Amino acid sequence: MIFKSPFPDFPIPQHLDTVSFLFDNLTEVEKLKTALIDQKNGLKLNYSEFVNKINSISNGLLKNLKLNKWDVVGIWSPNHIDYISAVYGIVRAGLTVTTANPSYHIDEIVYQLKDSNAKALITHKSIYKDALNAAAMLNIPRERIFIFGEEKIENVNRLSDLFVNSSDFVKPNFSLEELNSKPAFLMYSSGTTGRSKGVKTSHVNMIANLLQANVVEKSDVKEGDCFLGILPIYHSYGLGYILPGAFINRISIVICEKFELKSFLETFEKYKITKAHIVSSAAPLGLEISKELYRILKVPVKQGYGMTELSPNSHGTRSSHIVDGSFGVLAPNMRARVVDVETGKDLGYNQEGELLLKGPNVMIGYLNNEKATKETIVDGWLHTGDIVKVDEGGNYFIVDRLKELIKYKGFQVAPAELEALILTHPAVADTAVVPLEQEMAGEVPRAYVVLKPGFCATEKDIKDFVSSRVANFKSLRGGVVFVDVIPKSPSGKILRRVLRLQAIEETKVYSKL
Repeated sequence: MIFKSPFPDFPIPQHLDTVSFLFDNLTEVEKLKTALIDQKNGLKLNYSEFVNKINSISNGLLKNLKLNKWDVVGIWSPNHIDYISAVYGIVRAGLTVTTANPSYHIDEIVYQLKDSNAKALITHKSIYKDALNAAAMLNIPRERIFIFGEEKIENVNRLSDLFVNSSDFVKPNFSLEELNSKPAFLMYSSGTTGRSKGVKTSHVNMIANLLQANVVEKSDVKEGDCFLGILPIYHSYGLGYILPGAFINRISIVICEKFELKSFLETFEKYKITKAHIVSSAAPLGLEISKELYRILKVPVKQGYGMTELSPNSHGTRSSHIVDGSFGVLAPNMRARVVDVETGKDLGYNQEGELLLKGPNVMIGYLNNEKATKETIVDGWLHTGDIVKVDEGGNYFIVDRLKELIKYKGFQVAPAELEALILTHPAVADTAVVPLEQEMAGEVPRAYVVLKPGFCATEKDIKDFVSSRVANFKSLRGGVVFVDVIPKSPSGKILRRVLRLQAIEETKVYSKL
């Protein structure tokens, strides 16, 4: 059974690069609208200034660095107002940009720069020493290292030192084949398994997804809106969805370097933020929490779905939709299947299985990893590794990650389901559930719990709370461990691997007592 979007398909432009698609048709009025706002100092760039900066960077890359078409330039930095200018400057020059997590250890950034064969690197003053060391290890010349901002540090080039007047900028020509099959963006993802891999995203992939997402989101965007840009730009959600989602509608977006509660709240008030993408959408948001947020805030609480391999979005919640815990409907121009994880048999409405997707936004493939590409994209269908169900209205619901399912005596236990339940306990602030190996049962659920300040609860309290609300095989037989914080990635995903390793070590200690 193949599921379709409730929105009609439409033609995808095949002849434009991403930057030309977004900005080449700006009207005189749109050029004067504010595009970017720096949360730290209030600096604003209108769309004309923004595009000029993009073209200046492109000119500098081509004239000063003498890079060849499709050479890779890395960006390793927290959010910065010039980050997106650099991204678009790189791809407008006919090059490939690879973006990296600013919290990476030097070994991790070396791996990504080496794997992507980066020829230059743009970084931030907070991590420039590690950037210089990483570049030296890979023989990237010092003159090809640039730092965001105007501060001159140890004679390292500033990004502005790369600028070349944009008035004489000449766009590279792209063939249709290049626009469809060459990677303009190279973000890294672990996919459904294994070490992070470069996701090859073409210009057409990116443009297709901008248009697809905009169809779903369009009714929520209005003149005078201001978006919040607090999620990491290096991540596909920030770079491929939030930022261009603002630009395609000529909306302002406030760029925040990092999350701090006080400045976060002040930003809403100061800039009259009308739409905020927050990290909760990196994991299923429970129905009860969604309803409570709606009750308190009196604003729509929407969810979406995506992954880097989808450029990055495939689903979104319609503005008219009642809060029901779903992550929305399928985007136009896409097809979906739900298949049995054991047999591969296609399933129908309200049946739980792995989500498979096909569409013009599906990645070209993984860089230097044909094996992983073939395992992920089979007969044109991308295997997401997520277990979902679809109701008769075309609304999709996350059940869990395929690789994170806990197998208890043959029963499948979904951590996300237990987490959503535990979060409704009045004393619980955050939680994560992982499998704990047990010889007789196979695996049992183990909960890590963060309590709210001033609240108390015992292991028995949490276990009884859960067991009284779920089937017996879903009980927390692996125990409850109270912790200060649940480890998460910068994009908000629970680092279950970290907790699984912790559970193994804890079990070893307990076995010796």
